[in-house]
Amino acid sequence: MLLPDNDEEGSTTILAFCLVIVASALSSNSTEEPPCPDGWLRLFNSCYLFETEKLNFGMAVTNCVLK
Repeated sequence: MLLPDNDEEGSTTILAFCLVIVASALSSNSTEEPPCPDGWLRLFNSCYLFETEKLNFGMAVTNCVLK
């Protein structure tokens, strides 16, 4: 969830959900999904990371891509 800029403080508060697809295809014979990285949460076939660090939008996007 991204929150709008707070112009009075000149900063952006960002709560980012970073989505990473851990596996794009699973073997048709396998029902096990690969684990999510430490600290990530699994929801269906995807892993999510909840960040509370305050970053401006550009830094948040960069942070998300690096993870």
